[in-house]
Amino acid sequence: MRKQVRFLLVLLAILLAGSSGCGEPKGQLSGKIYDDTTKELVTGSVVVTLTGETSITVTNGQYQFIDVPAGEKTLMIQAEGYKTYTASVHIKADQTITKDVHLVQGTDSPGLVFSIAEALVPGVTSFPTGTNDSTTCAEVNY
Repeated sequence: MRKQVRFLLVLLAILLAGSSGCGEPKGQLSGKIYDDTTKELVTGSVVVTLTGETSITVTNGQYQFIDVPAGEKTLMIQAEGYKTYTASVHIKADQTITKDVHLVQGTDSPGLVFSIAEALVPGVTSFPTGTNDSTTCAEVNY
């Protein structure tokens, strides 16, 4: 019995020691989204995508991605009535990158059929990230 307990304690110590510092280095990306003409924050149905992770800015025109694997990523921002913004962003390990964006008014973004109520209810059919393909919220990364 003592040998089993000792073995389990040694195994636990090895697992805990091996897990510290393991994994991919990660960083953060955050910023504000402004109207290029009015210089005011863009709020409402704004979809911000970073390499497959989707976040919706609702009330204050701010976005934030936490625990993003370090490396080159593509940032895409779509809002109804604005041109789609796309930029390359380099995420650095253990750092927060701040990237404020100024959206230009225009019509190249397809109408976003995306409401906050739909985003919060799994299984509701919606059209995420400005596509015309129907999918369910459960299939989308929020």
